[in-house]
Amino acid sequence: MPSLSVNRIKSINKAGLYADGHNLYLKVKSKQSKSWVFRYMFNQRRHDMGLGSAELLPLADARIIASEQRRLLHNKIDPIEYRKELSDKQREQALQKKREGITFESCANEYIQSKCKEWSNSKNKQQWENTLNKYAYPYIGKHRLNDIDQDTLVECLKPIWNKKTETATRVRQRIESIINFGKTKGYCSGDNPASWRGGLEFLLPNPTKIKKVKHHPALDYELLPQFMAELRANPNLSARALELLILTAARTNEIRCSTWSELDLSKQMWIIPKERMKAKNEHRVALSGDAVALIERLHKLDNYLFSGSKKGKPISNGAMSQLLKRMGYTNITVHGFRSTFRDWVAEQTNFSGRLAETAMAHKLQNETEAAYQRRDMIQKRFEMMNAWADYCDSHRQKVIKITCNE
Repeated sequence: MPSLSVNRIKSINKAGLYADGHNLYLKVKSKQSKSWVFRYMFNQRRHDMGLGSAELLPLADARIIASEQRRLLHNKIDPIEYRKELSDKQREQALQKKREGITFESCANEYIQSKCKEWSNSKNKQQWENTLNKYAYPYIGKHRLNDIDQDTLVECLKPIWNKKTETATRVRQRIESIINFGKTKGYCSGDNPASWRGGLEFLLPNPTKIKKVKHHPALDYELLPQFMAELRANPNLSARALELLILTAARTNEIRCSTWSELDLSKQMWIIPKERMKAKNEHRVALSGDAVALIERLHKLDNYLFSGSKKGKPISNGAMSQLLKRMGYTNITVHGFRSTFRDWVAEQTNFSGRLAETAMAHKLQNETEAAYQRRDMIQKRFEMMNAWADYCDSHRQKVIKITCNE
């Protein structure tokens, strides 16, 4: 006969195991901690199966559950294994229901929201949404993730693969990232149909064979000294920004968003924080004497070296590009001056390519080499950047020399 009652359960305070009968026990750890246990023998081994808290599960309900477990034992079924199989089945059913409700578009929106906070450029979110809206959603937006296969993706990408190869490659990469996100969230399973290696590479032409990479048009380094002379004659602030960009071989945004707090002119050093770098690593820039002199001539209006027309904002992203057009240089880009610097190092100096790549904050492609090169060779870079500054100034030096000879 059952030995426990509701009142007795409330009165038990001493730790121990109290039998109710028919394999049901009350397990007491303290007055506040009491739970139900179903104890049974199966395959000549004793098992204790927890049924839940005595506070949440009344005595009558615990007896009903114990009765169900005894029925399983009568049918030679292990109650613990049965519960585990049942839980797995319920989880799979819940997951399947979840999968059925997730479309590619809804998964993409969730992925973009989860990642946009880490994107340094606010335009990234807009670019993702625009490309997916235009090139992906019309084909797979309403598809469930598990229903998307390689044939569907080929149909999606083929119209732009040959005509807009760079865009198509970017779309494929974004689709791949979204599906990987969906797999992590449990929305789909199996191999990613958008993977290039071992997948779509056999169904679509290699993008590198279709269209060569378009490099930023650059000024030949032989013409740079004359260009620098013209640039220095221009009094505009954007001219000073472009001059510093050339002297440091920096990127546009690194220059336009540079701040006074990043400079240590006593050490001729400019330290760009990782948040502003493309590779997300802090970068030390070795400033030549000419670069330091240029910075010292700037007026300190706010925190930015190159303050824009709007208070508290730097010069616009297109300020230096517009300057080039006004000077008549319509066939080159601001970014191309990094190539000018790189070509000069390779063809006119004995400085190593690795030193130039470090100065330009390029990530080494060789992972083994990158693992060993942990220092940034700053002292050697001072020599190189001063030599570069001398070359940039060589036209003015030549004019002075001719004038003196006359």
